[in-house]
Amino acid sequence: MMFFIPLVLFAASLAAAAPATSSPVDQTTHTFSNSSSPVYFNYGGGRVLANPEITPIWYNVTKELQDDLIKYYKAIVTSAWMDIFTEYNTPTQTIGKGSVLPAINYEGKIQRALDDFIDIREIIRQMVREGTINPNQNSYYAFHVSPYTNVTQYDLTICYSGLGAYHGCAYSADISTLDCVPYGVIASCYFDDNPNTADSVAHGASHEFAESVTDADPGTGWVATIDGAGGIELADYCGGPNIPQDNAYGFVTDPSNQKWAVSGLWSGADQRCVVGKPKNPITRKPTTPKKDTVNAKINYGSPLQSIEITPIFYGPNVTYSSEMADTTILSPHQVTWTSWQNILLRQWGGESPYHLDLSPRL
Repeated sequence: MMFFIPLVLFAASLAAAAPATSSPVDQTTHTFSNSSSPVYFNYGGGRVLANPEITPIWYNVTKELQDDLIKYYKAIVTSAWMDIFTEYNTPTQTIGKGSVLPAINYEGKIQRALDDFIDIREIIRQMVREGTINPNQNSYYAFHVSPYTNVTQYDLTICYSGLGAYHGCAYSADISTLDCVPYGVIASCYFDDNPNTADSVAHGASHEFAESVTDADPGTGWVATIDGAGGIELADYCGGPNIPQDNAYGFVTDPSNQKWAVSGLWSGADQRCVVGKPKNPITRKPTTPKKDTVNAKINYGSPLQSIEITPIFYGPNVTYSSEMADTTILSPHQVTWTSWQNILLRQWGGESPYHLDLSPRL
């Protein structure tokens, strides 16, 4: 989900000032005033990144920041920080350590303003078309933007409206074997203390990466509903107004003994934000949601006895087309709603039943 800028600034300042012996996070259990306790995340059946592969994409980013971010990503994907993800395995996927692939410099014209739906997703799609990137089930693209370009998602502008970073999944079913390509957008801001260092964006970068690992196509993986708000993701609950700020971040240390700031991640087993493996045993096991069956009642008239459906596919790949063709109507009075719902939302541009994406498809 979205990461808001006050935490970025807070994490960056603490990363510079914290003593070497500081504890990564507070080790006590917290009860939150506006939320029911305990808080658990539920698995929605979607994709997670089992062995995540980070490919940074530089959009007019300085060489100094590029070099620092490569060291940062290499440090976190092989660190104990990744151990929290054992709590968020699925019935078919076990999340392990990750890797960092060679970065890509954007070679097109640099714009002063980018819109997420119109520009950034299309840049990713164009890279897929041209073979610049070849995404697989573990791919995550970290799209880093310089302070000289404003990025807008919906009606929020990164750095100027409290939004610090966000992640999404760019539709790709018509041009690749994946339904969508997971990516995160992390912008450097003019007012960052050290805009050419990874510390300036570390909290937001780790926040969005962690949520892409556990909820690659937003709303379909590990999410929670808290106080009536749905779509809460793994790092969001370690940055809300009811979470003490010193529990929202931590540090990892690389082989050269350099410390890097990372987002704290929620552990249902410990009922706190952690950096690393939970202390308590993981007792909740995820299950794949069952498809709901909806019985249709005919109030008047007679149902059609014979129905011929001729799908017309404009762009989708073979997997997508096969999924549509395989969708069955069980009887004139019965349909499998979940399957139809997901397909129709994907056909009309939806990332999930809860996150509609109306971005261009061509």
